Amino acid sequence: MNSLYLIATMAGEDIAIAADKVESVVKVRDIVPVPSVNSYVRGLFALRSRVLTVIDSSHFVTGKPGKVHDAHMAVVTQVAGHFYGLLVDSVQDVCTAESTESDLPANLRGMWREIGTAMLLVDGKTMLVVDPARFVEAEFTKAA
Repeated sequence: MNSLYLIATMAGEDIAIAADKVESVVKVRDIVPVPSVNSYVRGLFALRSRVLTVIDSSHFVTGKPGKVHDAHMAVVTQVAGHFYGLLVDSVQDVCTAESTESDLPANLRGMWREIGTAMLLVDGKTMLVVDPARFVEAEFTKAA
């Protein structure tokens, strides 16, 4: 069975997100900062009568804050009944994988290992499959 994935660029790397975990892709403007949160949580953003927590995914994986500009792209996802926007460098396409998901490589380091669930072949290129919920779960784990 073929599965659909959203292909995006995060921290300069092409990644895949299962399409069933994506609510939408939006341009984020006017992020309102929130005090006393991890530095990769950029703040809150209002979208169609909903409030999204905006996570700087590049900062999450590299530890270095990225420059957020007007009309920055975000992948909107829902985790435990709450909406989140994961900032990404760009969004390429939605496509069907050429293979089934395979295990993560042993040499995958840092936060990539925390957010990745598998590897996948898409358009002849191997990509990390990222689970958006892992950004949120990491927030709760660090807070505990």
